[in-house]
Amino acid sequence: YCPVSALKDIAQMVSLEKLNIDGYKGNDITSLTNLKNLTTLEIRNVNIDDEQVNFIRQSLPNCEIILND
Repeated sequence: YCPVSALKDIAQMVSLEKLNIDGYKGNDITSLTNLKNLTTLEIRNVNIDDEQVNFIRQSLPNCEIILND
């Protein structure tokens, strides 16, 4: 479980290279686009739409995004 407030803090950790988000209860993860060093982003059990996923993919073109519902 990842509280909404934690994601804002994580988005400030610009040196992160890998991130796994599981059970985030919010519905907006676009703040993660600040993490330009990400090479892998795994998203599990998060209620986001295709538009957000596409936005993140465009914003982080060098990042592998793994989606698991």
